[in-house]
Amino acid sequence: MVSVRIRDAKEEDCGNILKMIRELAEFEKLSDQVKISEEALRADGFGENPFYYCLVAESLPSPGEPQGPCLVGYGLYYFIYSTWKGRSIYLEDIYVKPEYRGQGIGSKIIKKVAEVALDKGCSQFRLSVLDWNKGAMDLYKVLGAQDLTEAEGWHSFCFEGEVMKKLAGERKENEKKRNMAGVDGWLSLTHSLLGTWPATQACAQDWESNWRPFASQASTGPHQAG
Repeated sequence: MVSVRIRDAKEEDCGNILKMIRELAEFEKLSDQVKISEEALRADGFGENPFYYCLVAESLPSPGEPQGPCLVGYGLYYFIYSTWKGRSIYLEDIYVKPEYRGQGIGSKIIKKVAEVALDKGCSQFRLSVLDWNKGAMDLYKVLGAQDLTEAEGWHSFCFEGEVMKKLAGERKENEKKRNMAGVDGWLSLTHSLLGTWPATQACAQDWESNWRPFASQASTGPHQAG
């Protein structure tokens, strides 16, 4: 049995982590879904405000072996918040290379994530698994995880790419319409109350022709409430 240690990933590990991400996607029959790059992994995991954290399983050679340490698995996680339970961790990926499976490495990664979760004051950590991956589901249950699909009937949903742009665009368009409705209401009130006064009427007409376009532009600007 190979000697393995679980440690925090380093920025220079990102190339090997990406290789394992692709291997995991191939195992899950979802290779076409992988769009991430090594540069993105470096920027998103090792910047000032990391979006994720990663543990790696590193094999340690026996004395006298020419091969140095190498990465044989990883667990990528991040912090989330439950409105029911508070601080939580989500384990996005857990992977062990095929030739190193059956040696308890996956369990070691999960136990380390549990340790991190408790150190950070988390009450739970979550993960997802494909419905055909019975081996992984059996392992999680043996370790004490609860199948929330069985117990509570949850389904996962995802908004991506063009759908998100469409949703965000509709929100901006609706806000623009609300802002312009306010402008139109103000003009209507001005005309109805003061329209009989020639000087004021001329002022309102001047605003309509000269300043309304700027109000229209401002309604789409960055300083928006809500």
